[in-house]
Amino acid sequence: DDVVAQADIYPIRGFQKQSVKIVFGYLTGYTGLLEKCSNIPLLVDMLKICHSFHMESPVGKILARIEKSQIDMENLIDVLEACEELREIERFSGESDDLFERCVCYARCNFASWQVINNFVKKNTEKISLAIRLFDELKNGSHAVIRRRIEDEEEITKKGPSYIIKNLEWSIECKQNQINGVDYLGIYVCVKNPNGTKSWVCDADWKIKLVHQTSEEASISREGGCEFDSTKNSDGIQKFKAWSEVFTENSGFFEDDSILVEVEIHVSEVRGMQDSLGLTEKQIGWFSSKKEEEEEESDEEEENETDQELQDDSVVVVLTCGNISVSLPQSRLVHESKYFRTRLSNNWMKNWDTRDDAEKADFTLSRTFNITGSNPHPKAVKILFEYLAGYDCMLGECKSFSVLADMLCICDYYLISSPVSHITEMIDELPLSITNMIEAYETAQKLATNQRFQALAKDVQGRCISFARSNLASWQCLISFIADNCDNVESVVQVLENLYDDTQNGIIRTTFSSVSSFKLSKAVKSPPMIFANFLWKIEVAKAVDKEQEFIYAFISCKSVDNTVSQEWSCDLEDMEYCLDGCTVEKAVDEEKKKETHRWCLFSIWMSEAMKKDDGFIQDDAISMEVRIKVENTSGIPTCLGISEKDIR
Repeated sequence: DDVVAQADIYPIRGFQKQSVKIVFGYLTGYTGLLEKCSNIPLLVDMLKICHSFHMESPVGKILARIEKSQIDMENLIDVLEACEELREIERFSGESDDLFERCVCYARCNFASWQVINNFVKKNTEKISLAIRLFDELKNGSHAVIRRRIEDEEEITKKGPSYIIKNLEWSIECKQNQINGVDYLGIYVCVKNPNGTKSWVCDADWKIKLVHQTSEEASISREGGCEFDSTKNSDGIQKFKAWSEVFTENSGFFEDDSILVEVEIHVSEVRGMQDSLGLTEKQIGWFSSKKEEEEEESDEEEENETDQELQDDSVVVVLTCGNISVSLPQSRLVHESKYFRTRLSNNWMKNWDTRDDAEKADFTLSRTFNITGSNPHPKAVKILFEYLAGYDCMLGECKSFSVLADMLCICDYYLISSPVSHITEMIDELPLSITNMIEAYETAQKLATNQRFQALAKDVQGRCISFARSNLASWQCLISFIADNCDNVESVVQVLENLYDDTQNGIIRTTFSSVSSFKLSKAVKSPPMIFANFLWKIEVAKAVDKEQEFIYAFISCKSVDNTVSQEWSCDLEDMEYCLDGCTVEKAVDEEKKKETHRWCLFSIWMSEAMKKDDGFIQDDAISMEVRIKVENTSGIPTCLGISEKDIR
């Protein structure tokens, strides 16, 4: 006790308690804790301690433990965070890069599933910005080394793990080829056709190495290159080495009943890849939730005789915002805006000296006005007031959700009425694409703060979610979507939450055209749509009963995507469908739902459905909306089952 009382006490702050205990325990001779530690973030924290206090002896041991510790889906986001912390220490920048490359290599094998990616985002919402660099590397990284270990001769024809390089799915394929009576080991580089992309081309060079497992210098390498596409998606060496010289004792290639193949791939160019599945809103189907709003009655105030000068066309008002300015006749401005009618009136101007500094800051007696209300984009100011001045060309050519939304906010703030319906209609008709979906979603969030535009905001947001449900059912599209919107991570997460969230009702919409050409008993399927991290489809078909045609519809749920075989389930709790604006609640058959994952929506005689006035088939098309709620989902994969040990 006396020794402790006399000892100097140094508080260690800013580090994890466990890492402090392990490091200083190691210095006092207790090495067991460090030798057993496999927590990579904790080990990185120990390196930070060593750097801060200039301690060298534990560093080598800590780095060795990091090398031996495994990355998996549970710790991936924390390891990525540790990489960023380690990058800030210059002496460990190389180790940080190596650790990040291990994260990328693990992701290459386990992220070739949109369900896995959605699960990863769901579990790591708060830290998902740390993974942006990872997704960017999966999409744009053009060089990688991939490996495949084949445990015995019987596994030679089985499919090996897939690897993501340049947003394409690569694998190593081995074959036993018999040529002129001699068996050879054939090794090939393969690329899987991307989902939703009909025409694609990838120029790549490769180097295949059959690893000699007892002497690296004895390994055999072959090089080549190929233009891969949908018709030629594999390339390699047919006679890599005689079979008998590989699968034999003491060959050096077949050790511990396995061979190891390594392929280095350099992708020089990829063309024709799509960032979405290419489904348009017309194909998906959309029903507006907005009610027809009554036109606002004009309540223009009667002008006083003293304000007749407001109608003088010779007086010009200059409106500025940022580095742009727009001039228009005062008479036109006061006609369109109640706000400016008041601000430019004699009654307001004659009391100029009594105005406070805030009112004077954006307005001068020379009739120059700075547009700051609602914090608009300068382009929106220019287009709107040019339109009010009679130049509508720029408004007609505007294709930006955010600029159009800014115009609505300006109209609301400055009490401008006439352009509102036209701008609202333009937003409704502006087509969504994968490149503008996040912009549209953030536009909806901005408009939702204004009660006047909440119905419009709800519609735009619903369109975005519906578009995402149909166009992100591909891991390639999902990786591109995340990587390309790295500056809008919060909005990306919110969109994806709607795809994997099973706590709320899901709305699935679709339109079937050319109903009259449907063949009997042959179902026509809607594009697949994501809800609760499963794929859903609506199917419609015609059949005959008692010599009368009827039409029937089902909704079905598809199993997991691109994953190892496993049991899965998704039970439907309740649902309702909407045809021609009429909503019908539908009971769920408890016995059938767990067996087939296919539920009947309706069956109706064609004669009833085709009625001109009240039939739901109009212009030879059916528009349908199904609202579902699921329960007891299970079996959704969190990874593709490839461990880091399998690929290092």
